Amino acid sequence: MNTKRLGAPAALLALSLRYFLRHRAQAILAVIGIALGVAVVLAIDLASASAQRSFAQATEDVVGRATHQIVGGPASMKWPTRTCVSFTACVMWHRSWKRK
Repeated sequence: MNTKRLGAPAALLALSLRYFLRHRAQAILAVIGIALGVAVVLAIDLASASAQRSFAQATEDVVGRATHQIVGGPASMKWPTRTCVSFTACVMWHRSWKRK
């Protein structure tokens, strides 16, 4: 094959093809190595995304989603409409309310 009459890209392709035909085992191993590298990168990416989704789901299962929201009104609430959030807060509020 005369590479002087071919253009630069075609000459490079012809030389590469000639080399890989002479060294078939090396070419096959190179292609297998590239394919294996791409597969490993994709597997790591999929495993990482799956672990992140699993962690987010586990966190949501443990903590749970909020079902109620506490907001302040325009004025402070007076007895008996005040709602106690916890037992300790309720006792402390009742004691402070009795002092007034």
